[in-house]
Amino acid sequence: MTNELNHEIKEEERRIFNQRISVATYIMAVPLVLLYVAVDMFYAPDRVMEFFKIRLFVIPMAIIVFILYRFEKIKNDWFTLPAHFVTLFLGTYNGYLAYVSGAETSPYYAGLNLITIGSLSFLPWKLRGLIISTITIYAPYIFMIFLKSEKLNYSQFVPSISFMTSTVFLGFITNILTRKLRESEIRVRLDLKNENLKKEHVIKKKTEEGIYLEKLANQFSPQVISAIKNSQLSLSDRIRKEITSIFIDIQDSTGRSTKIDYAAYTKTISDFFSDCISILLKNNVTIGTYLGDGLLAFTNAPQSTDSHAQAAIKACLEILESSSRKKYYYNDNWRADFNVRIGINTGFAYIGFFPNEQRGTYTAMGESINLTSRLCSLAKPNSICVTKNFIKQVANDKEFISKIVATGMGRFENIKGFEGEFFDLYSVEPSHKDHVLNQTNSCPLCQGLLVLKEDLGNSAIYKCSNCSYFDLFEKDVVKKAA
Repeated sequence: MTNELNHEIKEEERRIFNQRISVATYIMAVPLVLLYVAVDMFYAPDRVMEFFKIRLFVIPMAIIVFILYRFEKIKNDWFTLPAHFVTLFLGTYNGYLAYVSGAETSPYYAGLNLITIGSLSFLPWKLRGLIISTITIYAPYIFMIFLKSEKLNYSQFVPSISFMTSTVFLGFITNILTRKLRESEIRVRLDLKNENLKKEHVIKKKTEEGIYLEKLANQFSPQVISAIKNSQLSLSDRIRKEITSIFIDIQDSTGRSTKIDYAAYTKTISDFFSDCISILLKNNVTIGTYLGDGLLAFTNAPQSTDSHAQAAIKACLEILESSSRKKYYYNDNWRADFNVRIGINTGFAYIGFFPNEQRGTYTAMGESINLTSRLCSLAKPNSICVTKNFIKQVANDKEFISKIVATGMGRFENIKGFEGEFFDLYSVEPSHKDHVLNQTNSCPLCQGLLVLKEDLGNSAIYKCSNCSYFDLFEKDVVKKAA
């Protein structure tokens, strides 16, 4: 703060000097010096022309000051030099007028006091500058007085010196008080500036935190976001821990992108993954990486839980049920069977922001993640592919295990990336599969009631009573659902 204050004071003094020395020279000194020719007619009538010629030197003095200010060094590091040049000229010329018009008895010494008052009170000198300015004003006059061959008239000289001393004292006091006021004003202004900078920093930091948390909100459940806000969780470190990872993929999405309208393609994928994300976050599953037509998610990070395997498969079963409920809706847009494949696996992985916290995504990396990806590619349509070890891991939850159907897929050897190893794989699906039949009774978008809108004979248009969804069904399908 002290260094910044000193810098601000120096810059303020530089600005004042640059401004005021120009005013003092061109607007005050030059006109006043020349106008005082009228005074010469009263105090030195026999020397009017001589004094006028001397006064004319004020013009080249002003030109020299102007030239000095053209130099960058003068403007930056030696900004007081032109002011010292002005005071030296005015002191020398006024001292000479006093010397040749009576010396210590001359009334022209009063002009030195006027110059002193103007210099010490008008310009923001520091102590060294005050002393130098006083010397450049009075030294030429005193030096000339002591060069006299005659004896000094101390009855005149001593009062003059006393008046000069009083003038200097008042000038010093005025300058110091003005300087204190100026420093106080600069300090207040600096405090206000720093306070505004702090506020801007806080606003910027809070904005960045808001954007950061908004980004994380797409990955974590609300309770995890709350823990991050309250500093209960730290995301700055990369850790290695056991997680249950999930890969979700839409089968043949690349092929369909070339066969159906792009708007229908993107809308179907967007609707599906919007549902997936809602389900995953509801079950405290972290969204890791979006893969275009698939995504990676995982449990047990950043929050730890003993039941992370159960949470993962529960969320995935719910995704399959949601997809099943919307089967007709997805198929219409897809113009083919809309099939989902899921792989789940438990294992150790590195968790953190990759490539870094500022520009990366909070995700998982490691061998177990690669295996999960392979399981997803091996999964049957609309099912979850897991290993035997995973089934054994969740088998302790009797209530949960009763809600799934697990079908053996056989032993798989030499899975890409895992050559020389074998895995006993199982296909897992929800145990109840009546969601497709119920499609005609409930809206696939909001689960609102579908009501008859138009009777078309063997078919009918049904519209959702809650949202804008409507669809065309054959009446016998509706009867079967009833």
